[in-house]
Amino acid sequence: MSEKMENPTENEQINTEKNASIVQRLASVMLNYLKDSTDIVNEYKDTLNQYKDNPFTFYAESDIINFKIELENPIKLPRYYSLMVFGAELSVNTIEIKGHNIIFYFSEKSEIDKYIIGLDNEKLPIMDLILLVYVFQNMSYNDHGKYSLNLKDYDESIRQEKTMIMEILRNNGIETEKIENE
Repeated sequence: MSEKMENPTENEQINTEKNASIVQRLASVMLNYLKDSTDIVNEYKDTLNQYKDNPFTFYAESDIINFKIELENPIKLPRYYSLMVFGAELSVNTIEIKGHNIIFYFSEKSEIDKYIIGLDNEKLPIMDLILLVYVFQNMSYNDHGKYSLNLKDYDESIRQEKTMIMEILRNNGIETEKIENE
């Protein structure tokens, strides 16, 4: 009875070659996954950098309308958006309206403490439009109320002053063209 004896060195060599082949395939698969993920990040970044017609375009003659709202609860920005645009995960804790500029202040300490979007531009990058819509959409009802009340106070004060000025002019014989809301 003879038993076939296998050479242990030969078995080790075959196993090593099989393992090397598997490791090579795994490395290839892992690198392809990394490439695919990187492509997705780059596509997302390209989308954020596209310019679109600004649906909120307006020009403020001056910074007369100027107020700041500290949000009840900071609004955490979407993670990957925040990392791509600002280089850190950020939350907006304050919004300032200054003429045609909207200024977002961030809660976290980072290289950037605020971000300004000028709404007097005909086109805006999608990254700015997302920030605008996302923050306003996620404000609490109380924050929406504060925002609206600030603007309502400005509207009423300006209308009252305009009416008074127009009346002074008329009372002194100065005629003006009829302007809406007079």
